[in-house]
Amino acid sequence: MRTIDFAPIENLVMTNGVGDASITACVVAQAAIIEQLQQGKAIKATDYLDCACPLLRTFAIALNDISWWDSDAERTAVLRPLIPALLDSRVGPLAMSQRARLASDFSAIAAKYAAESAAESAESAAKYAAKSAAEYAAKYAEHAAEMRMLRGELLKCFWDCESIKDEVA
Repeated sequence: MRTIDFAPIENLVMTNGVGDASITACVVAQAAIIEQLQQGKAIKATDYLDCACPLLRTFAIALNDISWWDSDAERTAVLRPLIPALLDSRVGPLAMSQRARLASDFSAIAAKYAAESAAESAESAAKYAAKSAAEYAAKYAEHAAEMRMLRGELLKCFWDCESIKDEVA
């Protein structure tokens, strides 16, 4: 994980959706802003991050956009530490395969609440898990304790996946 300077984004509030990059920006957009500044590019709100693993990016977007946050301040406090893990997280096929297995494990947890079948590939596994969690959150918004548990599981899965790196022979 690279060390980053949070100063350029310290006043940005995380909210659902990409944001506008002047007042608000989602977790992935904030990571993209840091990447753009480090590359000397103009700042643009985007949830595309070329240096990020597609699976971790999907998890981060799901964590950001689901309606289980009590406030944007809470969302910002919990998700900002994910930014360094997103930067430079793109990995090779071996690590993606291992991450896919973890994402599939998370999908099984999400399926418990959404009653859907497990995902078939690394990216679709992450999308399925995020979609299942989002459907659960929208349908059962009054079940805050379960949503917080699911959010915790999604965060744990993100960090477990991030810890998997390519092995160098």
